[in-house]
Amino acid sequence: MRKKAAVWVLLFISCNVFGFENFGIKWNIGNLGIGGNIFEDGSNTEGFVDLLNIGIEHRNTRIGLEYSPVKYWSWNHTDTNDITMEEITTETTSWSFLNFNLYWNALDVNFLDDMLRFYLGPFTSVNYMHRTNGAFRWNEFVYTAGLRLGLGFNFTENIYYNILGTEVGYRSLNGRNALYVSVKIDIIVYLFIAVSSSTKDDNK
Repeated sequence: MRKKAAVWVLLFISCNVFGFENFGIKWNIGNLGIGGNIFEDGSNTEGFVDLLNIGIEHRNTRIGLEYSPVKYWSWNHTDTNDITMEEITTETTSWSFLNFNLYWNALDVNFLDDMLRFYLGPFTSVNYMHRTNGAFRWNEFVYTAGLRLGLGFNFTENIYYNILGTEVGYRSLNGRNALYVSVKIDIIVYLFIAVSSSTKDDNK
């Protein structure tokens, strides 16, 4: 009981010292994305889905930390058989459960009566605790660093919602170095676009 009380006291002091009002909440339900990794000896494409992204951002410095509890990956790597010259595509799927993203929005602009938010700046992310082919692979990890830009929606002054984004930079994929680029869109926005497009086709 004393330990719990001490934790609450420390939390209360921390919020007052650091000023909790200076932090904003950044979140979205999840993203659908596509990307590519260019290695020295070839390349591969990827698709991914991340769910329940939530983060905290310091409003004055625009430095933030995001976390996603679930991310699904699908990598497609194409090799050419040296004898038959036939192209063989190998697909690898994986889940990761420790997904952190640290960023700094060096450029942060609100427009349309502060409803929408455009941001641009450096980031670094780590994805760990992968489950591949039914087993946890403790030696697997994805480390990415580079530049990102995106578009968000401002619910309030302290609550932001991510809509879409793109990333480009360096990646270490299980120890292999690569150039990396990706584009992602919020799942809800994607479903809205898909339904609207389907409705227009039905009305033709």
